[in-house]
Amino acid sequence: MTRRFDNISNSLQSQPSHPAVYLLNLAHLVAGVPFLFAMLACCAQQADAAIVSTSGAASEISPPASVFQGALESNSVAVVFLEKANLTLSTDLEVNTTSPGTYTGNNNPTVNLSAGHTIASYLVHMDQVGTSGSTSYVGSITFDTDVLAIIWSQAKLNATDSLLGSASVSYPTGVSGIERGSIDSSGTNDTIELSADRRTVSFDLLHNSNNIEQFRIITEIPEPHCMLLLLTSLAVMPFSRHH
Repeated sequence: MTRRFDNISNSLQSQPSHPAVYLLNLAHLVAGVPFLFAMLACCAQQADAAIVSTSGAASEISPPASVFQGALESNSVAVVFLEKANLTLSTDLEVNTTSPGTYTGNNNPTVNLSAGHTIASYLVHMDQVGTSGSTSYVGSITFDTDVLAIIWSQAKLNATDSLLGSASVSYPTGVSGIERGSIDSSGTNDTIELSADRRTVSFDLLHNSNNIEQFRIITEIPEPHCMLLLLTSLAVMPFSRHH
């Protein structure tokens, strides 16, 4: 970029001193500035996969200080927050699913999300008020990029906290007496669904007594293809020469 603008400066300085010629070259430079800013904005948007909308109990928040039991109690809200973004997987990652479909009951498969993906991680967290009774949470979360994987088992949540979790959030990783995860073994109370277009995760989960309901959503960070277009545009941007 520095070299390009050095060339621009040299081009302008090498022109004859006639004001009209100088102004014409300056106009070419100025005309390209809005285009460059638009392309940079495009690249930034592509590299920042985000939540488009939530429905039902789901509500997006900033990363909290803690997701331990009792830290974010609510009988009506399932919070979701961005944990980590722009992480490129150096090795395969064990998850519960990488495929669209409906998952319920004692359904805790293990599949691998392959290395090389650049991802963002979101945690969905539910914790009813108090430690007795039960509370139902029904909602959905829609993203502007594909969902690559979902993790809902306690073992896999614990195993991925260090890699995918936020450094500013305290997690109940392996804490004795705290049950986390989202799909129970009864076959009737809990459902998580990934839509066919991979953009929406829906859930219908029943929170029971002394535990917390959590699951992790992994989304794709798309390659910023417009960066190549930006660099190409800089290379061919015309600057008039009059002699």
